[in-house]
Amino acid sequence: MRSTLFVIPSLSIWHALIVALVLAGVAVLLIWREKRLGRIEPGEYGKSLAAGVGLALGICVVFFLVTRFAHPIQVRSYGVMLMLAFAAGIGIAVARAPLYRIEPLNVIDLSLFILFGSILGSRVVYIALNWSTEYAQDPMSVLNVWEGGLAFHGGLIGGTLGGWVFCLRRKIRPTFVIDLVAPSVAFGYALARIGCFLNGCCAGGPTKLPWGVDFVHDSVQGPVHPTQLYSGLGHILVGLALLWLAPRIRVPGQLGPWFLAMSSVVRTFDEVFRRDYSAQVWGWLPALTQAQAVSVALIILSVALLMWSRKRVGYPLGPAEDSSTAEPPKDRKQPRGKKARKAQKG
Repeated sequence: MRSTLFVIPSLSIWHALIVALVLAGVAVLLIWREKRLGRIEPGEYGKSLAAGVGLALGICVVFFLVTRFAHPIQVRSYGVMLMLAFAAGIGIAVARAPLYRIEPLNVIDLSLFILFGSILGSRVVYIALNWSTEYAQDPMSVLNVWEGGLAFHGGLIGGTLGGWVFCLRRKIRPTFVIDLVAPSVAFGYALARIGCFLNGCCAGGPTKLPWGVDFVHDSVQGPVHPTQLYSGLGHILVGLALLWLAPRIRVPGQLGPWFLAMSSVVRTFDEVFRRDYSAQVWGWLPALTQAQAVSVALIILSVALLMWSRKRVGYPLGPAEDSSTAEPPKDRKQPRGKKARKAQKG
């Protein structure tokens, strides 16, 4: 497909100045908007402007030096879609943050922890599973993240650890953060899969279906299943289902198990058509692939968590309750029989 969207050639000093002015203008507008919304204190406005303009100028200086003295910059489709996935996830989380008494600025900081943890975790797991076949001959290629090679389950573990560290540092209840980010992860993962499609990785096996895609540089000649798009569409449906469930759950943190269960169902179906490393047969149970075995385990775990927490109460939040200071609600069993009728009369 189109693994490289475009190439930034050697920039002249005038081109670099124009780009710097545009980026600085965007930074000023964003900071001004944050001030109007009351998210920046009056005393911090000048410092924020200086930091934003300085960052824009610094980015342009780096681009100018790299393109001038190193080599042209290739903008990869996978990397672009990965960044768009995080941007979309952050936007959805910022819009939903007031529902969980979480400041939007905290969402920005949270995203950095999750971004670092998920990329590191997904890359480490992928390299561990494919070291002998892809990286043993060229160990430095492990740094080429823009070429693909990220394992979803590793990213899920790494992102979770990153979010947990953030909650400890800011003293925010992790269950609220789980419910906040679950739909964002689903929609972000769908966009990342489009990046896989453009990059030509994670494709399926041969097919004669009319929507089969012929990836030019693929090892399989002829049309194959676009499993990247299957997974992307499935996770869009998962994200919509989570948004529908969000106002209906009464237990903080339950959107996490719901996401794991539904995402694992999508992955189990997707693996039927895939043929890469995750589609290798699992040694203990040859009827399943490696990814399907993990997905089945996650489904069982998710159902167990939902059953265990079904009688807890935490939502809706009271008007004075804050996600960082409120004590976790105690388990409350709903009264039944005569006790329920007495409670209703009282």
